[in-house]
Amino acid sequence: MSDAAQHVSSQQRPSDLETFLSALFAYCEGHVAVRMLRETGTPDARPMSRYLPLDDNLGPSMASLVQPAADDLRGLYVVPCTIREPGNAKAANIHQSSIIPCDLDHGDIEAKQAYLERHLGPASMVVLSGGHTAAGQPKRHLYWRLTEACSGPDLEKIIDLRNRIVSCVAADEAFERLTQPIRVAGSIHGKGGKRTRVCLEESNHREYDLGEMLEAAQDIPPMEGLAPRIATNTTGRQKPAFKDRQTRRVRAGGVDAETRFDAISGTIGHWVRMARLGNVTLDEARSAVSDYNAAQVCPPWAAVRLDREFDNLLARDRKNYPEAWDAEEDAEQRSSQAVPPPDQSEDFLADAFVRGYGRDWRHVAAWGVWLRWTGTHWVHDDTMRVLDQARTICRVATQNLKPGDARRIASARTIKAVEKIASSDRRMALGTEAWDAHPDLLNTPGGTLDLQTGEIGEAQRKHHLTQITSASLGSIPSLWTGFLEEITGGDAELIAYLARVAGYCLTGSTCEQAFFFFHGEGGNGKSVFVQTLAKAMGSYAATAPLDSFTVSRNVSHPTDLAGLRGKRLVTVTETEQGRAWAESRIKTITGGEPIRA
Repeated sequence: MSDAAQHVSSQQRPSDLETFLSALFAYCEGHVAVRMLRETGTPDARPMSRYLPLDDNLGPSMASLVQPAADDLRGLYVVPCTIREPGNAKAANIHQSSIIPCDLDHGDIEAKQAYLERHLGPASMVVLSGGHTAAGQPKRHLYWRLTEACSGPDLEKIIDLRNRIVSCVAADEAFERLTQPIRVAGSIHGKGGKRTRVCLEESNHREYDLGEMLEAAQDIPPMEGLAPRIATNTTGRQKPAFKDRQTRRVRAGGVDAETRFDAISGTIGHWVRMARLGNVTLDEARSAVSDYNAAQVCPPWAAVRLDREFDNLLARDRKNYPEAWDAEEDAEQRSSQAVPPPDQSEDFLADAFVRGYGRDWRHVAAWGVWLRWTGTHWVHDDTMRVLDQARTICRVATQNLKPGDARRIASARTIKAVEKIASSDRRMALGTEAWDAHPDLLNTPGGTLDLQTGEIGEAQRKHHLTQITSASLGSIPSLWTGFLEEITGGDAELIAYLARVAGYCLTGSTCEQAFFFFHGEGGNGKSVFVQTLAKAMGSYAATAPLDSFTVSRNVSHPTDLAGLRGKRLVTVTETEQGRAWAESRIKTITGGEPIRA
């Protein structure tokens, strides 16, 4: 053993290692992936790995590797997650994580740490990793300990949070992925032949809720003065070109070339830039991002989360390019306002209408209708209220005018012209694809419910929802539970199935390709069950004749299927023809065997 190594060994503090491991794997189960990697500036060699059970022997087992790794000029690292099976530390085998790590390895380390802790709270553990910046500041690893071990879908949230932390302070991008190993406190840092201890600088018992940390991280602006972040994926290679990304599926858990966060953020960044350059409108950019999320992301991000990330990146782009956004708000809007309209002209009045009422009105040319914002959802203008508000604009404009000019502006011709011109204004016009396009958003009188996360928020114009339930979230009435007990004969399995049917009807998803038959003798609760669901779902529910769903050469559908757009529960009127058709379908499906009513 060299003199330098013996000197370092004499200063070892076993408690650093024990404290480090205890904080890193609090509440977790499984195995720990250990890496012994050749130090930078030393002869190259294959990496060495160990897989240790997460039990009482973890500390002694890890301590036994410290000196051998140093003697072999290797750094001792650990993946800050547990794995399901030893021998495989790839993303798909990650089991649990209860820590949020961050590697600050360049720039003003102290300022970055202070910035993160001001927004997220003090780190639960700070480790001096052994290196120094060019300015002489010690490099640090920060850790925020979570209140519980996270697994499954929550691992994606951890990836999201780690991405945001990296982005806002330009930390080491490698820590955007769960499998990135980090130096072990109590081990030896030996890059370039200089040996120092990886020391535990601070440790406390603070713990943080993952959801609250994510919420806090979403509001963190990029730290001032940072160099633009280089776009690389979690493997360090150049990210896929935009065209390539649009044709690739990306799955949860970071098992593909890039994470869902990277893929969606990159797509949003592209379309925000296109909007800034005037190649598309912001509405078109949002629609393109939504289409990509639905087509290529598995599972897709919830609509609320997608909108939030779009807004965050849009705000950042506006901050980075204020002159471009001020000069060209949007390509089509910019062209229409390049030359101001003549004073008191129909165009001038239409612009005044848009500026005065534009937030609450949208026009859909394909449908030939105006939609008005009510505060909870958008509704069709069935009473020509838009013309009445155009008339108000015209009346105001007649003040202080000569009688002849006033009569011209207040005429039916001018009022209708104002409405027609406003309907094509880029701030007002919207395509059909934008409406009721979020299958996991359920609009209720108490707010908009995200069916993926269970979160409920204030109704927003930008979601373009035209439907609303008649019921809000609340406890389950005992009368309803008693009714279910009665009609099912207390069959818990059947009650659970009906609950899944009702839950599926709340979504706009058709992934199950299901058509539900309620059959049996009269008075068994069929109609009451369906009618109660329909009543609770408000305008999301509709009734249509059976002919709407069957094919006939001679009989045309009496109901226009376009009228069912946005509906999630569509019931069929009960007729003799309908019963006969349903019975024939049931016999076909079951092979003639009876099934439970």
